[in-house]
Amino acid sequence: MALVVTCLAAPMALAQPTQAEIEAFVAAVKDVGCRIDTDSDAMAVEEATGFGDAKLAEIVAVLLASGDAVVPASMEGLRLTTQGCR
Repeated sequence: MALVVTCLAAPMALAQPTQAEIEAFVAAVKDVGCRIDTDSDAMAVEEATGFGDAKLAEIVAVLLASGDAVVPASMEGLRLTTQGCR
């Protein structure tokens, strides 16, 4: 769960990811079932995108702010709410 923990603890003054970076991340999360529930899910997304922790934090912050992703009530993981993942 390092991906989400890093993202939630990241400062709010993050750089803005490109649309292509966001789309790559969303595609990678869709490939693991639209959710990041386990460390292996997070590793699969990291490997698929090649993004480091800072870039992942930027992307997750944008998705959370736009409502395209949510953190479950358990405060662990990430779930996409984008088309095809509702």
